[in-house]
Amino acid sequence: MNNPTNIPEDLRLAFFFSSKELFRAQSLFREDKEFENIPWDGSIPLSIVMPLKATNLLKKRGLQFNVKEPLGHSLTQEQHGALKKDKAILCRSLFGISFFLERMPLVFEKGGFYVKNRKG
Repeated sequence: MNNPTNIPEDLRLAFFFSSKELFRAQSLFREDKEFENIPWDGSIPLSIVMPLKATNLLKKRGLQFNVKEPLGHSLTQEQHGALKKDKAILCRSLFGISFFLERMPLVFEKGGFYVKNRKG
């Protein structure tokens, strides 16, 4: 994780469909000048929490991922039901922000993880 002193207000979670795409994104954060000084957290599997600006930069680079917004103050009735049925999880980033994520089937193939039924 890049350790920021000021946590951005517009954080998003980018969920990648393959570990290959995730590693490519992490490499950009570490090595590309355009991503310099952008805070990020890679502690959630197949995901990076980052400011909205960074998701736009990654999309311009051709990376594919789903963007999730932070969880509001309370869960909806539907979200409570999904958690009870173990169809979703709550993830808390190192920034202290929580995200609601539906579970997706993963497979290990060709040295990396991929979301089942998605091209990796």
